[in-house]
Amino acid sequence: MKKIIIAFTVCLCSISGLMAQALSDEDIRSQFIKDWERAKAYSIDYLNTMPADKYSFKATDSIRSFAQQMLHLAQSNVNVIAFITGEPNIIGDRRLEESKTAQTKDSVMYYVVAMTIRNLVYTTLFPKLRQLVCQIRLFQRISY
Repeated sequence: MKKIIIAFTVCLCSISGLMAQALSDEDIRSQFIKDWERAKAYSIDYLNTMPADKYSFKATDSIRSFAQQMLHLAQSNVNVIAFITGEPNIIGDRRLEESKTAQTKDSVMYYVVAMTIRNLVYTTLFPKLRQLVCQIRLFQRISY
């Protein structure tokens, strides 16, 4: 789980690092897609490794099950993309990790791979993400 979060963080950090190196927009887009697709493939392997009958496993009652944790991750990704792009959230107001019907292996897999980042990067996400990164870099300069 930590590796997935780290991969996403590295992906975002790599974008700001790449922007500082004056790469073309196409180079940045392709690197972002490559990193996102790698993280998605890793997540799919992770999901396929867990047996379907263990998706409800909880080490203790106070933590999320495997399915709930993966749904939490998926919903977080969708929320971030929706926030950045202004596009409608494909999940809506539901909390997937609390939905009984979303706890199966097939449902979890669907929600984890539901976000088609390739299309968003070319249409909506990249320009807004670039603007956000530029604002962050400007704020960092002002803060120092």
